[in-house]
Amino acid sequence: EWSSSPDRVLFNKMLKTTPLLDTFRHLHGSIKHSYTCWNTGLNARTNNYGTRIDYILISSSLEPHLLSSSHLTEVYGSDHCPVVCQLQGLEVIGCETIPSECSVHYPELRGKQTSLLAHLDRSKKRHSQEEGQEHLQNKRHSQQEHQTSKRPSQEKCRDSKQSNKKPKQMTLAGFKRVIKSSSCFIHLSVLISHRLAPFSSPYSALIPLL
Repeated sequence: EWSSSPDRVLFNKMLKTTPLLDTFRHLHGSIKHSYTCWNTGLNARTNNYGTRIDYILISSSLEPHLLSSSHLTEVYGSDHCPVVCQLQGLEVIGCETIPSECSVHYPELRGKQTSLLAHLDRSKKRHSQEEGQEHLQNKRHSQQEHQTSKRPSQEKCRDSKQSNKKPKQMTLAGFKRVIKSSSCFIHLSVLISHRLAPFSSPYSALIPLL
């Protein structure tokens, strides 16, 4: 039951025990089904199935100056509607200190309320998003330039590695296969002169291999 919920009981008790006045209920005490919040996920605003959880409270000493208090249910844009109150015959004087009833004085609420500037000033957020996108594009461009400049050095390093490779030494078994498959004496003599340098007599080495 809504009226027996702990927050509702505490709120009603506060109105009875403190010099605060609910402006809407004071002027429209008999009106029913006047809500300020609806569940938009269930489309409850269309059927006017909601709750009244937005209030304008004033000091009871200001009751003679209270002219009107209403809910702007025709204004959309949120699951809440605006609530307004009109006072007359008053001179607004600035307060140098924060009133003791403000949430900043409550430890459980201090630092948890969002500044109105975060909701109204969208230019800063848009500017920061544009800066982030520009920074990302510059980072990608620099990475591409780095990769492009890195390729020639990699190719040069690859070429130098290939040039520094030592020619493979032919094994005895491989040389024996070459000799057996060779039918040209000139080819054989070239191989003998280039590959059998350690032998004292290349031709004497052919006798056991053939």
